[in-house]
Amino acid sequence: MLTKAVAILLSVSCYFSTATPIHGNLPAEAAKACQEAAGISDADAEILQRSEIVKNESIEGHRCFVACMLTKRGVMHNGKLDIDIMIQVSKQAFASEGRKFDEEAYRKGVSDCNDTAGEGKCVKSYNTWKCFLQFSMQTMMKEGAA
Repeated sequence: MLTKAVAILLSVSCYFSTATPIHGNLPAEAAKACQEAAGISDADAEILQRSEIVKNESIEGHRCFVACMLTKRGVMHNGKLDIDIMIQVSKQAFASEGRKFDEEAYRKGVSDCNDTAGEGKCVKSYNTWKCFLQFSMQTMMKEGAA
């Protein structure tokens, strides 16, 4: 059960790194612009672009790189996730695993995450993303236990 939940969560996160009609892989120039704006190394940018999960949240550049990538992909605007896009992506991820998707609960969850606070550069944006990933994991765990 946990393995399936992790697989779905990873597919939601990785969705943003694959070619899709809505988001697609960012052109190299866009990813490079995020890297330069965040002031991070090529190696860090490569890792963060694949995972979009920051291991050390105290590193401002890592948070800012993830926020920039999400913004350039069109899923985040002014530190808030686009609810409709997040619903679409999550619905596809759940369907690919043959799981039931509660759109109303997901809308509320994404909306609640958009209300996440944070002070400091890129903290709110990254906290919003992290909240979404945690919410998704909890939802999948509950759905799997039902």
